[in-house]
Amino acid sequence: MRTILTITAAAALLAVGAQSAQAHTRSFGFIPQTNGDVTFYIGTYDHGGTTPVTGSLTIDGTPYAFTTSYTNTTTTALGLTGGSTAPGTFFTTSPGWSAPSQVDFQSVTVSGLSSGSYTFGLTGTSGAHFDGSGPLPITTSVTVNSTAVPEPSSLALLGMGVAGLAAARRRRRKTSDEADNEA
Repeated sequence: MRTILTITAAAALLAVGAQSAQAHTRSFGFIPQTNGDVTFYIGTYDHGGTTPVTGSLTIDGTPYAFTTSYTNTTTTALGLTGGSTAPGTFFTTSPGWSAPSQVDFQSVTVSGLSSGSYTFGLTGTSGAHFDGSGPLPITTSVTVNSTAVPEPSSLALLGMGVAGLAAARRRRRKTSDEADNEA
């Protein structure tokens, strides 16, 4: 019984200590690009020694996983899977704060979306909060406007096909006219 109480007390102390470091999601949004591309971004910061924030960006049921890394010693930031990252920026939140904080901005561009409305959401773990005020998940929607732009090679191929059909028709007509003249 004494061993169980000791283990329970140790687990309670570890649980209380683990909650002291937190990461916050400061900004989350999207920027519509051209031709069905949408860039999603997330800006995060931590309070020194925070564990990585993991989660996923879901677009109409398709998840895109991400991990943000907080090391407080380098400007390396792991971004959204398949995305690009901007380096972290270090600052000290107050003179009494012993560890520097890190701000990371990650983005991912999703390409090839057809015109229409999409719902996307962000879910996270590891004590992440949006704007320091509420826990994740965040769900919102985006409207994508895309215009199909023909590629130059496609137009050239189409032109050659039309020219070939015209030449074949001319050849048939010429052969038909010669046959009529002989008769």
